[in-house]
Amino acid sequence: MRTSTTRRWPVRYLWLGTLAVVATLLLPASMAVAGRSIGQASAQAANSIHHPQGITAGPDGALWFTTQSSDSIGRITTGGNVTTFTGNGISGPDGITKGPDGALWFTNYDNNSIGRITTGGNVSNFTGSGIDGPQQITTGPDGALWFTNYDNNSIGRITTGGKVSSFTDKGISRPYGITTGPDGDLWFTNYGNNTIGRMTTSGVVTDYQKQGVNGIRGPYAIAAGPDGALWFTVNFDVNAIGRITTAGKITLYSSGALSFPDALTAGPDGALWFTNGTHAIGRITTSGKIKSFSRKGIIVSPPPDGITAGPDGALWFTNYYDDSVARMTTAGVVTRF
Repeated sequence: MRTSTTRRWPVRYLWLGTLAVVATLLLPASMAVAGRSIGQASAQAANSIHHPQGITAGPDGALWFTTQSSDSIGRITTGGNVTTFTGNGISGPDGITKGPDGALWFTNYDNNSIGRITTGGNVSNFTGSGIDGPQQITTGPDGALWFTNYDNNSIGRITTGGKVSSFTDKGISRPYGITTGPDGDLWFTNYGNNTIGRMTTSGVVTDYQKQGVNGIRGPYAIAAGPDGALWFTVNFDVNAIGRITTAGKITLYSSGALSFPDALTAGPDGALWFTNGTHAIGRITTSGKIKSFSRKGIIVSPPPDGITAGPDGALWFTNYYDDSVARMTTAGVVTRF
């Protein structure tokens, strides 16, 4: 999450009260065919990683990541060979995901667009009137890509053909993380009103709140867990890992090992893994047991940023302030590239 020159840390709010559920109808704010530019990105071999952010496993057995300050998309093999791609509308890329069409899709925060890159380096760039401050992106259950618009409080949808829809609702406030749930709906974090949002592909929004002294304050990343629930990070004055069932029941897990937990992913071992402030990389089981790992190669403060499960059975994460990508086994062995 960033502005055009530095990382953006959004305003965080304090909420008090009890668990509440508000269901409202989502209305499309705009719908249009996106503008599109297509071209071959410039490829650079060797390690040219600069401020890596999001990371995901690609369809080609490699890891793909966004490098914000150099306006590029990076690719790293499980053996550590790095290639970066620049040009053709790549500007301040943030979130990245594997698309249903065998390409990688990413958000361009700095020029308010959605990018697509093939594994061969061909880049398409899509714009639309409803794209404003795009952050995280996920493949939806309907074969489209869904993303959060942090700056205009909306959820966006783009088809693989480039048609953009933007949806607003009174319950959507500074959305950041987004993922597809086991129920076939989209789940997202609302940083602005401290809720977890759920949206059907037909446009119905439900907000879930857990307030009070031990409530949600600063929900950030979100991922589908191996237990049929959604898991999310909470990183304001309450540092916690949260779990929400598809019925809306919220449980928060806290520990002295937690310090501003950030990105989150389902791991290869049936647990959830997350980047974790001064304690580096964290692991939480579906029963709530938390363990932290701090090793050479993990930048301890500020914390590592994106994290994903790799095709090699390890966790891969980005060290934003160290200009590196790292690999960690489930036993905690770290290799930095």
